[in-house]
Amino acid sequence: MANGRPPVIVIGMHRSGTSMLGRLMVDQGYFPGARLQSNDHHEALFFQNLNRWIYAQAGADWDHPSGLRALVDTPTSRELIADYLDLSLRSPRALDFLGPKRFARYRSVQGITEPWGWKDPRTTFTLPFWLDVFPDAKIVHVKRHGVDVANSLVVRRRRLLEEAAQSYRKRRLMYLVRPRLSGFAPGVQMTSLDAGLDLWDAYVSESDRHVEALGDRAMELRFEDLLDEPTKTLTALAEFCDLRTTTTDGRPLGDGIRRDRGAAYLTDPELNEFARSRAETLAKHGYTP
Repeated sequence: MANGRPPVIVIGMHRSGTSMLGRLMVDQGYFPGARLQSNDHHEALFFQNLNRWIYAQAGADWDHPSGLRALVDTPTSRELIADYLDLSLRSPRALDFLGPKRFARYRSVQGITEPWGWKDPRTTFTLPFWLDVFPDAKIVHVKRHGVDVANSLVVRRRRLLEEAAQSYRKRRLMYLVRPRLSGFAPGVQMTSLDAGLDLWDAYVSESDRHVEALGDRAMELRFEDLLDEPTKTLTALAEFCDLRTTTTDGRPLGDGIRRDRGAAYLTDPELNEFARSRAETLAKHGYTP
């Protein structure tokens, strides 16, 4: 690493509050990248695309990541992938992450001297490659109740499917002259609460292994704690990540957080029953029905 600061990498299951945390960290002086997927997600396209590339080597995707284990455990592949990642961070392509001003100042991602990092749930399974590149990186694992996560995944898939159907109907006649490139089943596995909870279990189990292995270079943060005690939680996070304990514009830490997003499943009888039916899986990760 070229005299830079190690990154703080945010991992955790999709729909677990990583986006909210990313936004709050930016308020405290964290640089997440110049070009983001959206201002809501705070995911740098640069690292997102590199993670997708790693997943593709294993024939994996965010909703079936298990194939990455064999890739991590193959020394030659792991060495080559880590080297390619390192080259990418030093290449002119790093402009995509740094932006013009920071690229002129740092020249490569390894040269960043301010608090920085990235947030992408896919990194939960690609983290070993990134730790080969950044051996001193810090990790923040965001964890949320599995039933709320599973329900969010199912609801999101239903919404995306409805949007895809509407888009198809509007453009249907165009496909007489050109093929459709996208499909109709986003997150195809997320058709049930059981499938969503199983995926949550896989992500949290993988994250727990990283947290245990990294010791004091890892921090686990519960989404529910962030909602219940935002100032306390974000102050602890700031100390861990070397961020400001105040926001850039003087607002209170955690300003605007919606507390009703915590344990939302409790207001739904069907979700309550599902939680009881999967009590063993929830207890495995410190949650109760």
